[in-house]
Amino acid sequence: MKWWCVGLLVLNVVYFGFEYNHHLSEAVLAERSPDVAFPAGTATLTLVRERPEPPPLRAALGASLSPSSQPDTAPAAPPPAATGNGHTEPAPPTQAAEPKGPPPETPAPQAQEPNAPESESNAQASKALESNASESSNVASPEAPPPACASIGAFASAEEADKARQRIEGPGTQIRRRTEQEVFAKSYWVYLDNQGSAELARTRLAELAAKGVEDFLLDRTGDPKNAISLGLYNNPNSMKARVSALERQGFRPAVQERDRTREVYWLDVAARQEVLDRTKAALSNGPQVVSVGCDTIALGGTPP
Repeated sequence: MKWWCVGLLVLNVVYFGFEYNHHLSEAVLAERSPDVAFPAGTATLTLVRERPEPPPLRAALGASLSPSSQPDTAPAAPPPAATGNGHTEPAPPTQAAEPKGPPPETPAPQAQEPNAPESESNAQASKALESNASESSNVASPEAPPPACASIGAFASAEEADKARQRIEGPGTQIRRRTEQEVFAKSYWVYLDNQGSAELARTRLAELAAKGVEDFLLDRTGDPKNAISLGLYNNPNSMKARVSALERQGFRPAVQERDRTREVYWLDVAARQEVLDRTKAALSNGPQVVSVGCDTIALGGTPP
């Protein structure tokens, strides 16, 4: 029962507060909106619903209009409004309102056949432009000077050749590495030629042993076949001393000159002349830069 009374009391307090705020708001609005006295000659604003009849424009818009029909005359201006002092003021001009609804359909433009003379002139103009473009493309542009070619080497190893290649490489430069067998020394082979006879070779082996000759060997498969090798000498003086000693013992040895070779690496280069000149200056104390004809070297392939 106690809570029931408390609830009723709370409801009464809330209702009282609501009514009090409502009356207080009305009083504040009444104080803030007093009647304002406008100066004489001020036009009054008349609402549409306060007029005795709708304006002609509104009546015209109320009628059903077809999408293609448009009013031929401008809407009549509304009558002047009356002011509080009995004078009438002209109403401001009204603007025509745009009719609501879907816009009138406009007929699709029909394709017109091109005029024959005009199309012919366009075709001639296109041909003229094409001929001008072809002539401009055929104009000889200044050609770059032909590349110069050279062989650079020799390098003792592939690593040295590749390092030099990296320093030379650049736009428009072609480089190919190749290998060659280079003669770096000569040797002299002293031997007894047995004319390919194995029997004669055995007889001479016995004679050499009997006369105390040392350092000899039977070569059964070499050229010449079944020859007796008496030594390979790098120094020509040593070779001559060996030959003289054998001749004093009654033998007639033969001498064959042989080349001692090693593998070396070269770079065949096709580049601008200034590139080759810079390379030659940089390698002045090392490998040679030998100018060659570009048709004598093979470029464009994958280096070995």
